Amino acid sequence: MKNEKNLRTKRLLLYFTHEEFLKIKHRQQNSTCPNMGVYFRKLLFSNRIVSTYRNRSQDDILHEVSQVRKNLELLYVRIGQTEVEDTIGILQILREELFSLDSAVEKMLEVW
Repeated sequence: MKNEKNLRTKRLLLYFTHEEFLKIKHRQQNSTCPNMGVYFRKLLFSNRIVSTYRNRSQDDILHEVSQVRKNLELLYVRIGQTEVEDTIGILQILREELFSLDSAVEKMLEVW
């Protein structure tokens, strides 16, 4: 059970315009604060707020690599379910996926 000294029993009600709220919500989402309450407490009591920034190009590459990984997993399952003669076709598909993965890794290395 929490110590009674740490319980928050007082409430503060604030009104914002839609635009103001969107700005505040955007700032909160770009911080490490999990919710608005924590964000405002840190602002009000002058605590340090850590902001995060997303690198869209790295996110795109990460998404692409993730898709390739999923496809490779599906191929692994298909190889286990096929006959020997069908395996050659699957290996060709696997070769194409590996080439795609290699290209994605090269793009990522160029960014960094």
